[in-house]
Amino acid sequence: MTGALLALYFTGGTWNIYSQIGVVTLVGLITKHGILIVEFSNQLREQGEELFAAVKHAAVLRLRRS
Repeated sequence: MTGALLALYFTGGTWNIYSQIGVVTLVGLITKHGILIVEFSNQLREQGEELFAAVKHAAVLRLRRS
């Protein structure tokens, strides 16, 4: 959210209805992403993986990095 507001400030954008909808959408997308990482890491924990390894594995898969 800070990045979006800084981008508006530095580009001379205004805080209008479109930028507000964009920020709400951005917050929702990031929240969904976090929930999916937690859910996937919980599934890995149920399969017996260590806590840190499960979180790291889930984050790597969600970020699509190898």
